[in-house]
Amino acid sequence: MTNESYLREILDEQDLTENQKRNLRELRDKIEGQLRNGIKGTPKAYYGGSYAKNTMIKASYDLDLVLYWPSDSPYSLESLYRAAEGVLNRNWRTVRKKKVGLELPFEGDFHIDVIPGKFSSKDENYAYLYNNKTGGRFQTSIYIQVDYVNKSGRQDVIRLMKLWKKRKNVPIKTFILESCIIEGCKGIDRSKLESQLLAAFNYLRDSIQNVRIEDPSNSNNIISDDLSKEQKNRVRNLARQAIEVQYWNQVFF
Repeated sequence: MTNESYLREILDEQDLTENQKRNLRELRDKIEGQLRNGIKGTPKAYYGGSYAKNTMIKASYDLDLVLYWPSDSPYSLESLYRAAEGVLNRNWRTVRKKKVGLELPFEGDFHIDVIPGKFSSKDENYAYLYNNKTGGRFQTSIYIQVDYVNKSGRQDVIRLMKLWKKRKNVPIKTFILESCIIEGCKGIDRSKLESQLLAAFNYLRDSIQNVRIEDPSNSNNIISDDLSKEQKNRVRNLARQAIEVQYWNQVFF
């Protein structure tokens, strides 16, 4: 078996079953209904994250449920966040607060992230989110972030790199990883998995410590700042190890 065939086989093994996809959609509908009934107003709901980007892997997957209320909603961003937290706490056993969302973990190593926000009054392609860590707010666009990944055409290598991230416990947020892959693979044939992987690992090894990654929808959001120096060092070292192994199964298992 060639390296390309082996990598394709790994990808195929990471496809979700139709039953798993259906369960995710049903959970999403249930959670959305709870939030609509528990919080006043008429939010619009969207899929975000790996579901919208077609980058899910069976080893570890999630679903982002994005709910945006109108810009003239009487709720502040913080009160929306707290109201969503209250609804979820009443309906689910475990709710984990994150920087901009609320995580519901489930069995089988998957979770759903609920992300409440308010549309920008100027452009509904943009929204404001509450930053639970700072108490502030920031503007972003789920549309632009999803489009950025989808237009790159790098979903296959992103899925493989997410499997590496899971199996080797790589301390890097997915969107930062996606951005590094897209940048590192510029000019590389999208049909060649091995050359894309090597380009992505080389980029992480050589650039992760000093790279500045901006949110493609708002240059004021420096997403690379979410990585500590220690995390960047570990990412670099793990990428170096991946480059130096003899066989790909040493990277993914």
